[in-house]
Amino acid sequence: GPKLEAHSCSCAHGFVKDHRRNNSCVAQGDKAFLLVASENELRHVDPYKSSHQDGQGMLGNLDPSNRIHAVDLFYNDSQTLVFWASLHMGAIYRRRLSPLPRRKDNVRRKRQAAGDAAVLLGNLTEPRGLAVDWVGQMLYWVDAGEHSISVASLDGRLRRTLISENLDQPNDIAVDPHSGYLFWTETGSKPRIGRANLDGSNPRTLVDAHVIWPTGIAVD
Repeated sequence: GPKLEAHSCSCAHGFVKDHRRNNSCVAQGDKAFLLVASENELRHVDPYKSSHQDGQGMLGNLDPSNRIHAVDLFYNDSQTLVFWASLHMGAIYRRRLSPLPRRKDNVRRKRQAAGDAAVLLGNLTEPRGLAVDWVGQMLYWVDAGEHSISVASLDGRLRRTLISENLDQPNDIAVDPHSGYLFWTETGSKPRIGRANLDGSNPRTLVDAHVIWPTGIAVD
């Protein structure tokens, strides 16, 4: 019969062979986790546990009015940061995430969790949506009270307003750094979905027909 040619297998970037799993490709880095948001708490959850789990409570003992309205993540090889907007507190918060704790570390980490969250951007009127540009390492958000779209670096510096005209109740925002666009929704008297360059230039309407209440947006 024909002679079989030699072949080899390789893994995509970010994955390595696991010899314990018949050379299957497994992701590099820390153990995967789910970030689950409720009204005023974020939980760090292990997605591979089949039994009921409380997860790692990241936020606790907060003012009941400090409700989470939007959340997004930034991660690279050295750190994972979570950002969330609190409409009622008029602020955007930031917290550095740690890998999922071992069981014996749960209590200690729960006690530390509430103190690790910090106000990144304060004195906001009505922050509703936010999005992280993971390439440019910038944070974008919409403020329905100020009718504006703004941006800041991930440490809260270099803050500036990009769009402050012709916006009516901006509610959510998404970014696509590869195409260089940001997208947002408005839920005012004339609901629509808009688009602009990441620097705020060339704003335009994408969809304004048959749109009633576009509260969220995502880019595929």
